[in-house]
Formats: sequence, C-alpha cells, structure tokens
Amino acid sequence: MINISRGIIRIEASGRILSLDADGRMMYYNDGYYTYRRTLMNDVIRMRANKFKILNEREKIDVINEFYDILNNTNEGYLPRIEDGYSFLVNESKKLFNIYNGKIPVVPPDRYHSLYIRITNGCPWNRCTFCSLYKDVKYGFNKYLCDQIKALKDYFKNSMESRTGIFLGDANAIGINKNILFKDIKIIKEHFDMPFYAFSDSFTSPLNTGYDDLINLKNHGFKMIYIGLESASRSVLKFFNKNLSIETTKRYINMIKDSGINLGIIIMDIKGDLYKSHVRETSRFIKSLNLDKDDILYISRLIPGFELREHAYYNDVSLTGSNESIEKFIETDARISRYNIREALY
Repeated sequence: MINISRGIIRIEASGRILSLDADGRMMYYNDGYYTYRRTLMNDVIRMRANKFKILNEREKIDVINEFYDILNNTNEGYLPRIEDGYSFLVNESKKLFNIYNGKIPVVPPDRYHSLYIRITNGCPWNRCTFCSLYKDVKYGFNKYLCDQIKALKDYFKNSMESRTGIFLGDANAIGINKNILFKDIKIIKEHFDMPFYAFSDSFTSPLNTGYDDLINLKNHGFKMIYIGLESASRSVLKFFNKNLSIETTKRYINMIKDSGINLGIIIMDIKGDLYKSHVRETSRFIKSLNLDKDDILYISRLIPGFELREHAYYNDVSLTGSNESIEKFIETDARISRYNIREALY
C-alpha cells in the first residue's frame, strides 16, 4: 500500500513500513520490530518501547541499504529510485551542513519536522555547566538569511510540504534586537506560510521583550516558545551557573501565556544531592503557573558531561541516586512529555 500526502511518501510492504520525503530522503522505517528515525543530519536512531540507540556507522549503513532495497523493489514508476541510498543520504546531509554552516545542535521533540531557519548562531549566555551544545559556536546574527532561505527552498524542492512549521534557531532567537527579529520574520513570511516556533531564555529575553512584542509575534504567526527552566531551585540554578531569576521567569512566562502564545517548558530530572531542593521548588513553581492543555512540560533527564562531572567532583556533589522521577510530583494541566537531549537531533 502506498500513500502520498503533504510531501511524504508512506509505503507498506511485507510487514514493513517506509516513510520518505518526496525528494527521496528516508525519514522513518519500521522493520516489524524496531522503528528507525533518520535525522536530516543523517543520524539514525533506533527506537522501541521508550528505549533508543543512535546507530553506529555500520549499523546505519545496513538499515539504510535495507530501506532503499525495499523502495527500489516497489514496482511503481512514480516513486523515487535511488541505487546507492547510503551515499545519497550522506551527500544530502552534507548539503544541509553547508546551508547551516554547521550541524544543528538540538530541537524540541515535537519539532523534528520543522524547517529550521538559523537567524542567530549559538547561545548568548553559553556558560551553563550542564550544556555543551554551543560551546564551540560563536554567538552572532546570521547575515545571510536570504541565501539560507534560497538554499532551503532548493533542498526541499519537492518536499517542503513535509515541514510543519518554522523553527527559528539557535538557542535564543526571541532575545535578539526586535527590529532585526521582525525584519527577519517579514523576510521569512514572504517565502513560507507556516507557524513559527523558537527557544527563549528567561533572563536575557525579558530585558528587551515586552508584552507588545509578544502580541506582535503572535500576530506574525508565533505558535509556541520553548523555555529551558531546568529547575526552580536557586541552589540548583547556582550549581548549574544558570543566571535566571525565578520571579522574572514567572512574570515572563505569564506574559507569554497572556499574549496567546503557547509554552514549552523544559525541566530536568535530577538525582542525587540536588534532588530534594529541585523537586520541592520546581514542582511548587510549575503548580503556580497558569498552564493548560495547549502547553507542554518537558522532562529532560540530566546527562552529566565532562564539565559538569568535574564541577560536581570539585564541589563534592553527587548527581546519582535511585530517586523517583520529578514527574510523580508535578501538578499541571499542561501535557507532560519526555525530552531526551541525546535523541532530539534535527
């Protein structure tokens, strides 16, 4: 059975399901046991029962070759025919890497199918001890927006309909100078008719983002803003070197909600010595917010990298333990979703 809709081709054959975009790029593959998601940057993630694995190169080649063997054996002349699927996808990912001048660090799990448009590079703060996503990226504005848009339109020549929105990157597109932001949005809207999404911090953005700005964003098609709260515990935030004020964050979140833009709020699942303070203060904070079913609360497991492990060691702080998930203590009308940073690849 073959279904073609909104730039995506879906094929069911011999108990297997293939999904690819109309330009021939593998998106998903189910072999009857595992589901595989291919990212646009050409990682392949194997998933089953809330467990995942990023495949190594040999495993990735095997899955991709199997996918394209099935596709090429489907006797329908209107379907793409790609002889060397692996080489094709490697070349496609290189094209995208060149368009963005680098790899896209991370997107929220509901934004895998967005059209990522990089209006800024990196993170303006970039000093949190738990985050290494932007450590090697110099923060600044993208001066080549029009070139990027032209290249993306060519890249998704036959499959732009498979993109479900515009995600403005990188870490804090909302916080930039509003004249630049609205100028960029105007340019983008001349080419694409899709809703907008973006990350925002809650300590630099509130300094130059007022209620009128948010209403303007809403009127320009903004649907959701994602905020990495991480924790509402002052001791945890200090340990993470995350320079936010809980009071300012609450005012900013309420202002976004009042503007009619939905929220995606990210908190961490933390174990060990920081657990009690984190759970107590963060659950209290989330309960105080006026969130509803159109908002999403993401719970992201803390995965300590080298810098954070070293920081914990020198401060005699344990980050391991058998504590229950913070999800058990959360009271909110927002939807709750898991957010694994290692899996949230574009």
